[in-house]
Amino acid sequence: MLAAGAAVSATEPLCLNNRVCIYGDNDFGDFLGSRGPGFGIRTVSDKANDKMDSWKNRTRQIER
Repeated sequence: MLAAGAAVSATEPLCLNNRVCIYGDNDFGDFLGSRGPGFGIRTVSDKANDKMDSWKNRTRQIER
């Protein structure tokens, strides 16, 4: 797991705002897919099954 402020791989695909992005490498180098907020817990695609090594959660919790 990367510490705060650690360098990220130059090959990292852009993880868009308000998305959770999953990667197949510890250095965020193998982009497997992304999900938007509001759908609860979901499984990953067949392509990404048992391959996730790192992830980024760029969603925001809406305060009510």
